[in-house]
Amino acid sequence: MKLSNIARSLKEEIPLIKTEDRLSRNLKTEELEAELTPQLAKMASQRVVANTVLCLDLSDIRKEYAKKMEYLALYTTAAPAKCMRATGCAISLGPK
Repeated sequence: MKLSNIARSLKEEIPLIKTEDRLSRNLKTEELEAELTPQLAKMASQRVVANTVLCLDLSDIRKEYAKKMEYLALYTTAAPAKCMRATGCAISLGPK
């Protein structure tokens, strides 16, 4: 769910962006993360079976002007085709 949708549903008398900023800031608290992470892991684990494929592609974190950076790599974009610098990884876990 998008924070903007939640912010709209609150119908506060302040600018929408301010409500979104507050919600975003509150989501970063360690207490909330400690409460939500185990619950999210439990919910997700119910959907994982022996032949589940998990694919994460974090390569979209572009660093166009970076010259030196840990894990910096070159990749080629699909459209328009050009070489870019990025950090991240691609992981695929699934049946063998």
